[in-house]
Amino acid sequence: MPELPLVTICIPSYNHSAFVLEAINSVRHQSYPQIELIIIDDGSTDSSAALIETMRSELNAEFVRFEFRSRENLGLAKTLNEALNWSRGKYFSMLSSDDILCPNKTTILVEHIEKYSELGGVFAGYDQIDSEGRVTRRLIPKPGIWNFSDVLAKRCQLYAPTMLLRTEAMRRVGGYWEEIALEDRGMVLKLSNAGYLLATIAEPVAYYRWHATNTIKNTERMTEARLQILSQFEQTEDISAARAKVLFGAALELAKKDKERAKYYFNKARISHAKSILTRSAFRAARKIWLS
Repeated sequence: MPELPLVTICIPSYNHSAFVLEAINSVRHQSYPQIELIIIDDGSTDSSAALIETMRSELNAEFVRFEFRSRENLGLAKTLNEALNWSRGKYFSMLSSDDILCPNKTTILVEHIEKYSELGGVFAGYDQIDSEGRVTRRLIPKPGIWNFSDVLAKRCQLYAPTMLLRTEAMRRVGGYWEEIALEDRGMVLKLSNAGYLLATIAEPVAYYRWHATNTIKNTERMTEARLQILSQFEQTEDISAARAKVLFGAALELAKKDKERAKYYFNKARISHAKSILTRSAFRAARKIWLS
């Protein structure tokens, strides 16, 4: 029987002292045996680093390889690239320090990606939990195999908490962009643009914690990050349409709390790609701004 491939699980830790040990323990409880765990504390100002340090001897004994370092704050993308450079695994998985893996997550995803050499990564579903760990909803993607056009148009749901990516592919595309937020979105577009296919399976494999400090709740900041990512690619008709969809999405999100800003993004989308005014994204935004 062939040896199972090594999987790198990286936990970029930052000010999650209330949750980080639960995240680590979910890696310890993986059914998959061939795991190296890399934890990098990115300059936490709480007790996260000290808590992780108390587990060092146990983690050294339990994993194929365990590495932990604590240093000044450099940001998530630089932390992920640091772990990627350090990685020895055939596959790479990132776990936020406030999220949790289901015990069979790594086993399920490795079995799937090993069947298809053309895959750059595989994703699955997750349960959303609150700060107390209560499940609030479940998100399950449509199963399939997806290319750049699919990823760009968001015809597939690639949920970051569930990711398992091919380490060699990540390195070939240059790792994560370090000056752009939404690291996961940038990476899946880079991989698929380079010709790698991405797969989704319809099983929950992780718990994503939704609480007051989630970065993704900042609509305008995230919109600018999405636009910045799109600016890195050849400016085709498809990229232009994707840009308009991002802007209409911002208009829709802002419609409840700031109609003037919502109108600004709506008009910016309409001007940037005239054909997009006939899309579902435009219709939903317009209805929310002017009819609600």
